[in-house]
Amino acid sequence: MYTLRTAFLLIVAVACVKAVATTPPCPGYTAKNVKKTASTLTADLTLAGKGCKIYGVDIPELRLEVTYDDDSRIHVKILDPNNKRYEVPEDIFPRPTNGGAQSSRSNIRFDIQESPFSFKIVRKSNGENLFDTTGHPLIFKNQYLRLTTNLPPKANIYGLGEHSDALRLDTFNTTRTLWARDAAGIPKNSNLYGVHPIYLEHRSSGSHGVFLLNSNGMDIKIRETNITSLEYNVIGGIFDLYFFAGPTPADVSRQYARVAGFPVMTPYWNLGMHPNITGYWNEEFEAFFNPKTGIDIDGLWIDMNEPTNFCDYPCVDPEQTAIDRGMPPADLPVREPPRRIPGFPFTNSRIKRQEVAGEDLINPPYALENDWPNGISDRTAATDNMMHITFTELHRFSGSNVITPAWITTCYYHSKHFCWCWCQGL
Repeated sequence: MYTLRTAFLLIVAVACVKAVATTPPCPGYTAKNVKKTASTLTADLTLAGKGCKIYGVDIPELRLEVTYDDDSRIHVKILDPNNKRYEVPEDIFPRPTNGGAQSSRSNIRFDIQESPFSFKIVRKSNGENLFDTTGHPLIFKNQYLRLTTNLPPKANIYGLGEHSDALRLDTFNTTRTLWARDAAGIPKNSNLYGVHPIYLEHRSSGSHGVFLLNSNGMDIKIRETNITSLEYNVIGGIFDLYFFAGPTPADVSRQYARVAGFPVMTPYWNLGMHPNITGYWNEEFEAFFNPKTGIDIDGLWIDMNEPTNFCDYPCVDPEQTAIDRGMPPADLPVREPPRRIPGFPFTNSRIKRQEVAGEDLINPPYALENDWPNGISDRTAATDNMMHITFTELHRFSGSNVITPAWITTCYYHSKHFCWCWCQGL
């Protein structure tokens, strides 16, 4: 028995080695038509071979755009010039204005290697590589993007929230999954509610920051084997990177805030009573806002609109049960707010992601390490809209004597699409 077991394991090992050996390595890209100005660099990136057959077909042509925003910030974009890919909308995340900085005056520098394509972000004062993709081919597919940077041994990496792990991330075997999940009890080694794809690295020579502006799900892997590396594995969008020179942690925070934005003044009604209960899509909703017996509130948070909230135990088919009960309910009447709150995106729009042939939005080729047994999304009742945000005055719904503005935010998701409002963490 032992001999047979040993022979079997040996056969499996040999088969695995052969499979790895026959898997073509990813060729990466070659940079051409590199053009530089006093504050920019652009280049065309072409696939340097037949591509590797992992997670889909490689996109053959890419575009590199580098901008020196100011003396302490470099903006790097790698995108598909021939097809429009999803980027975080500017009305959701306003971009900082470009001050037209001169590269010669910047505290950090962008260096490019044309073949095979790689790049570095270098601190000018000491020639130190802050971000270095040398030796790691760029992978850019329709539903999978990979970019890897070398790190110093035992690097001091902080950020990549939201998580409840140690402040300094372990460099030996850490995977930070950025896919917003309402995780009760904030468990360790798990993806939580917030998504903040920025990290700060602290060295004896100073600190710097790297921010990836991408709202798609991603795994960021930090490994320390023969070399120490940090690897982005993203299931869509583009590489939209901001590099912050620091050199102190406080400087990095200030530089990041100039990109991500500063806190907004809290509106008066937001200081009032705000109940938050899962569900509401039953008789409790009308009872709550009954003008005679209801409760005066200032704001209501409607959460968790999945069909399981409408389905009595034991629940056999939550989706059909939700449809039979007419849930989620129809849109409420909308009245324009009395004034725009600065920095807050007032919208009443439906945004539906266009289907692309060959895409599987529920089960993409690369599986995120989402700490949830049902994958990246649960199926729910079809609502024909991926994201629906409505701000409406509650007393127009049932005549409630709400005395201050109260707004409902409802987020539905289509059974064939990503859940955007909560899951994407915008």
